[in-house]
Amino acid sequence: MLAVLSDIHSNIWALESVIKDAKQKGARKFINLGDILYGPLAPKETYELLRSEEMITIRGNQDRQIYEATPEEISDNPTMQFILAELPNEALPWMKSLPSTLSLPEGIFLCHGVPDTRCCSF
Repeated sequence: MLAVLSDIHSNIWALESVIKDAKQKGARKFINLGDILYGPLAPKETYELLRSEEMITIRGNQDRQIYEATPEEISDNPTMQFILAELPNEALPWMKSLPSTLSLPEGIFLCHGVPDTRCCSF
C-alpha cells in the first residue's frame, strides 16, 4: 500500500501521527509531495524524522523559498529566520537536491501544485 503526504510545513506532530496511522493500515511506501519545512513549528525535528524514514520526496515551492531566500527576505520574515536558525547545515543542500517532479515506474507522476513547472518557477 502507498501513502501520499504533502504540505507538512514543519508540523512534526501531524507527520508522526500520519506515518503511524498509515503504517498501521499497511502502508509500505511513502511519497512526500513537498512544502516540507516551511512553517513556524518544528523544522529541525520534521527534517530529522523525514530523513529517518524511507520516503520518495520532491520539493515544493516553499522548500525552494527557504534555500533561495535573500538577506532582505530573511530579515523581513520572522518565520524564515526561525527556520534557518533551526535547520542543520545539511538540510538546505538536501532540499536543493530534491527533484521538482518525478515519474515513478508504476506510472505515477509526482508534482507539487501543477505539473507545468514553468508556471511556478520550480
